[in-house]
Amino acid sequence: MNKSICVFFLFILNFNFSQTINDQEHLFNGEIKLEKTVETISALGDTDNGLFIEININDKNYKFLIDTGASVSVLNDQIFKNIDNPGKKIKIKDLLGNEEEKDLFYLDFKIGESQWSNFAFVKFDFSKFSKNECLKYDGIIGANILKKLNWKFVKAENKLFFSKEPFTYESFNKPVLVQWAGNIPIVELKVNDHKFLALLDTGHFGGIIFPDYSYIKEFGFGVFYNLTKGKGDPISTIAGKQKLSLKKAQIENLGLDNYNFSGYEVTVAEMKLSNIGNKIILENGFIFNFLNSEIAFGISEQKSKYAILPKIKICKSETNKNQIELCFFWKESDNKNLKLGDQIIQIDSIDTTNLNDTQYCSLLDYLSHKNFSKKVTFKRGSKKFDYILN
Repeated sequence: MNKSICVFFLFILNFNFSQTINDQEHLFNGEIKLEKTVETISALGDTDNGLFIEININDKNYKFLIDTGASVSVLNDQIFKNIDNPGKKIKIKDLLGNEEEKDLFYLDFKIGESQWSNFAFVKFDFSKFSKNECLKYDGIIGANILKKLNWKFVKAENKLFFSKEPFTYESFNKPVLVQWAGNIPIVELKVNDHKFLALLDTGHFGGIIFPDYSYIKEFGFGVFYNLTKGKGDPISTIAGKQKLSLKKAQIENLGLDNYNFSGYEVTVAEMKLSNIGNKIILENGFIFNFLNSEIAFGISEQKSKYAILPKIKICKSETNKNQIELCFFWKESDNKNLKLGDQIIQIDSIDTTNLNDTQYCSLLDYLSHKNFSKKVTFKRGSKKFDYILN
């Protein structure tokens, strides 16, 4: 899998829905037949860019993302053009407030040897996202499916287990209570004595997102320190690039029940709900005993600070598909000479003035290696200048 996390900031794919209770019931009509008490499937590749598994539809295998933040499962419209006969309609709204009405499609499929029947999906065109992020997959297993079973991911084995029986917490931390917003899992974060809800989101390719409203209204300015603002289009979703005001910070006394995130680098964004992403959830494995409304994270011998926020993000040019340009950067003292839209013409010895899709994705993979610095050459008009990316 292309390890492009170093050059794109984060990927949010969260859906919620506004419907009547009767409409919501149509998302949960599916039936599951397990061949064994506990079923097992291997994850596809590593988990740097998410937890992917193989599912079988009509005797053909496809690559799907496990996404607890998606309220309904999703099909890539470009791959599943021949699936028709839609049922009811559903209104989909992402966490940025974008709303769209979609048809529901009902599918049968297999995960490993288990049979899943009559589960609801919607269709989206993934090409807008894959254009800049080089992540290619066929669909998303969302919370309307995940909520039907218990799940366990063992990082060391790169395997996902699922069962109707709860998993024991041996070699895991103590469980945390899960609340449900419709059918997406919510947990309770806290800062000192203040408590607030956060989405448990394996579809967010990052760490913790903290909403600006809490920063301003709930906790005041004393909780955050070392705030650094970002500039540009930091977020890519299957709806395309999204403009969003971002800051990065550390928050004192940030925790989740018995999990302590104090001192971890987090993102502060203009969103209504906090978000815990897969860089935390997948790092040491997890147990989602969703049928008991409990979750637990794997035990870590050495805690990461989740300092995963890259200094810059590059994108394909909006005016020339074979050129690349600067589309996001953190407004730090060493970035004062950068401007959005600066063309990138060379990275180390790599000429980047005319890249096809394959070469662009290879470049993202090259930039993801963190063990050495890279020299980036920018062009703005007739001016050329170098920038060292650590």
